[in-house]
Amino acid sequence: MWVKPLQIQISGFWSTDRANPYFILQRRRGHDERRSGLATLLVATIDTVLDNKISRYRILYKRPDAEIYFLIAETDKKEDIEEHWKWIEVNMMPTLEGIDVADDISDFVQWKIKSLCTEAAYEDIGDIETEKFKNATKKFHKVFNMSMDEKLVIYYSCSFWRGRVPRQGYLYLSVNYLCFYSGLLGKEITIVIKFTDIISLERVHNIVSETIRICTRLHKYHFGMFRKLEETFQIMEQIANFAAKKSTDRANSYFILQRRRGPDERRRGLTTLLVATIDTVLDNKINRYRILYKRPDAEIYFLIAEADKKEDIEEHWKWIEVIMMPTLEGIDVADDINDFVQWKIKTLCTEVAYEDIADIETEEFKNAKKKFHKVFNMPIDEKLVIYYSCSFWRGRLPRQGYLYLSVNYLCFYSDLLGKEITIVIKFTDIISLERIHNIVSETIRICTRLHEYNFGMFRKLEETFQIMEQIANFAAKKLLSRKGAFREEDHFPAVT
Repeated sequence: MWVKPLQIQISGFWSTDRANPYFILQRRRGHDERRSGLATLLVATIDTVLDNKISRYRILYKRPDAEIYFLIAETDKKEDIEEHWKWIEVNMMPTLEGIDVADDISDFVQWKIKSLCTEAAYEDIGDIETEKFKNATKKFHKVFNMSMDEKLVIYYSCSFWRGRVPRQGYLYLSVNYLCFYSGLLGKEITIVIKFTDIISLERVHNIVSETIRICTRLHKYHFGMFRKLEETFQIMEQIANFAAKKSTDRANSYFILQRRRGPDERRRGLTTLLVATIDTVLDNKINRYRILYKRPDAEIYFLIAEADKKEDIEEHWKWIEVIMMPTLEGIDVADDINDFVQWKIKTLCTEVAYEDIADIETEEFKNAKKKFHKVFNMPIDEKLVIYYSCSFWRGRLPRQGYLYLSVNYLCFYSDLLGKEITIVIKFTDIISLERIHNIVSETIRICTRLHEYNFGMFRKLEETFQIMEQIANFAAKKLLSRKGAFREEDHFPAVT
């Protein structure tokens, strides 16, 4: 049977039969063991002597970001635990695979298991997520015109109080919405409330029984006659808190926009006032806004932008959504995502002293990308990382032009006085990359198996060289990736 999620410690009294990234099916040692070792006999003896009333099988949920386990199901019968495990694989796993944030995964699992516990006393557990729940999900999407990616968490039979008259119907709780529908005697009532629009959620005594009152800025709603009002209220509260947490700061799969507590706070709680006081007394020179990059494979965060003005940070955030996100969504490997973000942010830092940040990826960069694909005949999916104004040294004569660095190629183009120079080098063909002193200034020498190239007159040669090195190492890593896994050190300062 399903049980309310209970945090437990892992012990050696259990052996694991099955596991996936989020759930573990375990068997109590001493039961159905093919090989009876000393540990098995010891556990069986302890259970017999002490007459322990411990179920033989159990399912645990493991948080994806920590070694923290919750008991969510237990039973004495193997066929029952198998049924629960099958239900998890069919109904839970596809949903969890579409959620990226560990806290969101944990919240969703807890709602779902608690909802199963609420309904299990009244329904045959085998039916909750089969025909009845599937039909309820279809009805939810159809009646309330919801998108298919809006996940239904649970639904309840209840009454909506309109004045002194209760209208029987169904309340549907999804990740973002609370909805009610009643269609008795041909009179329909349809209510759709976004959880983020709820300003209060409370239990109150009505004429007949206790109800749940939901208040938005414009309306009040009363719902009652739940089978287990307390548990229903707890689940509502959890989803509402989750929705509020999501709306506090803007975030996507890779980036988070945060605001320093104190400035621009609508509600000034104790923590807000404390932070504001500390900043004032200590004269802290801390920017009010910042953007963090989060590695997709770990809880590691890097500071990539900060500003005192809201409009400045909004401009940076918009740039990330328009320019960075479409590219990152096409990259599957976490290390590759991390490398690309580092190149891109470093190139912005390199150029920002010379260019207006709003122009880097607008007209000028768009034109550079078009020229890169056209001049060098590159496929559209070849991503341009950065380009530089520089000189190519042919003997003692420099030829001014532009150097283009993409994910896989280093290219140069010059068209002075009608004389064109076009160079295309695959990063995987480079055998050495070094800084040397030329006649006039320091240059970057690139050697392949057949040729040698010298480029100079960069605005910031050192940073340009570092970016070249990173892309070359990245290309080499991709080439060798079939032979093993690679991991490079992070170059951004970690944020706490």
